[in-house]
Amino acid sequence: MAIETLYSKEMAEWYDEMYCDEETTQKQIKFLNKIFKKHNIKSVLDIACGTGRHALELKKLGYDVAGLDLEPGMIAYAKKLAKSENLKIDFRVQDMRNIKLNKKFDAAIIFFTAFAYMDSNDDVINALKSVNKHLKKNGILIIETFFGWPKVVSGKFKTNIVDKMKKDNMTYEVTDENSLDTTNNYVYAKRTHIRKIGSTKLKTLKDKRPTKLRLYFPNELDLFFRLSGFKTIDFFGDVDGHKLSENHNNRLVSIAKKV
Repeated sequence: MAIETLYSKEMAEWYDEMYCDEETTQKQIKFLNKIFKKHNIKSVLDIACGTGRHALELKKLGYDVAGLDLEPGMIAYAKKLAKSENLKIDFRVQDMRNIKLNKKFDAAIIFFTAFAYMDSNDDVINALKSVNKHLKKNGILIIETFFGWPKVVSGKFKTNIVDKMKKDNMTYEVTDENSLDTTNNYVYAKRTHIRKIGSTKLKTLKDKRPTKLRLYFPNELDLFFRLSGFKTIDFFGDVDGHKLSENHNNRLVSIAKKV
């Protein structure tokens, strides 16, 4: 599988302004920190780290952190942010299916639906085994992704979504055109980003073609964990600490331990 997205060098600054809001980030960091304290985690590998929002905050809390992303533009921007805050973080351009680091970590995280890009069974197994090799004994893996099936079953799955975000005098508009493949458990998402000042469009960035994203079930991930040297610890339905249930199922947060 070839991963192709619009998250290029040009997109990196937009991405940081649109998706890395402080409230959401701090809520996720609080969730991670609680789990890390429970498991005595000291070092963290942030996989598909984007512009480094989690890596930066975890470093500030005293964790030894490294960050990986497939997009050079994202890594370049993450390095720029780390330098501006005088934080030493090892950011590298690497594919989660073939990680090459001469180091093992206490924990690894894959957030913001990045694992959904692993759309084939081979991709999933290769990624999980690659992560496993870079974890210490009893190391933990936390994957956070969109949990689409409750919305599909309830009829609340949206094929067209428009979100608007304002920052200072800038308006960001994100349009998602989604189609659902219920036979093979995929969403095909085509995203358009528009940046405006007032009603004036400054720039538009579009996906060249729809992005294929896999919708996972908890028991499916549990099986993949077992096949890749992990065992499932828990599933959450959000980063507020609610266990996955009928009432808490917007996100699928999976926690597994290396065995």
